[in-house]
Amino acid sequence: MFTIDIKRGVPYAKIVAAVRRTKAENNSIIITYNANQAAEVHKLAPDLMISASARSVADIERLNQMGVPNNRIVAFVGTSAPDKTVYEYLHSKGITCILGTMGNLDKSAIANPNQKVYEQLLSNGADIISTDELVLAGTQFDSYRTNKKLKFANLTVK
Repeated sequence: MFTIDIKRGVPYAKIVAAVRRTKAENNSIIITYNANQAAEVHKLAPDLMISASARSVADIERLNQMGVPNNRIVAFVGTSAPDKTVYEYLHSKGITCILGTMGNLDKSAIANPNQKVYEQLLSNGADIISTDELVLAGTQFDSYRTNKKLKFANLTVK
């Protein structure tokens, strides 16, 4: 999967065109930073997945009111671990959750490798982790997958 981070001044229409030109629709998530941007991307490309900030029920309701359906949202829940109830609510709506660990969470994982910070974040409900500590996170992901007896799955966006 590709998460496409739009830089200031680049129009979303140009990004959508590039995704279509490369036939990457099934492998792309367009990152947005507010509900207005998410609604714009959805209007341009209702078939694409959108990463949108969603840390509360109100955030999801606003996105829905602006026409962005839950089956197109990948919720960015922030860079600090949210309460488990946030994950539970988002999952109840069929929404996948991204947690950014850049900063304090990555620092904590490095300082306390035996605490298995990344495993705990997955266990709490994070579906995707955006990290600067790829090797450490990957090692803990493998351990989590083994301990939970999980198998690799193909992701199909519908």
